[in-house]
Amino acid sequence: MRISQEKIFWRYAFIRKVSFVTYLSVILILPLVGIAMYVFGDEGFIGKIVMAVGFFYLGFVIFVMFVLRRCPSCLSNFSKYVIDPINCPYCGVQLRR
Repeated sequence: MRISQEKIFWRYAFIRKVSFVTYLSVILILPLVGIAMYVFGDEGFIGKIVMAVGFFYLGFVIFVMFVLRRCPSCLSNFSKYVIDPINCPYCGVQLRR
């Protein structure tokens, strides 16, 4: 079953928004987790919570990078070298206007 072009545009726009927010939060949150680890250390209750939050966040970023960043048409994973393609490098469908 072929997906309509409008639905592909809509799905890829959603993927772009989620990726942008995730990458922006990496720039903002990861240094804060590092500072918190330096201040609280890895011993004690708060340090373990900070470490757990850091690992959970890292897992979420990996999930977004490898699971959500797919072509809505052919479901191929975009390589790490393709930042924001206009057309899918695998099936050639137009992803955005």
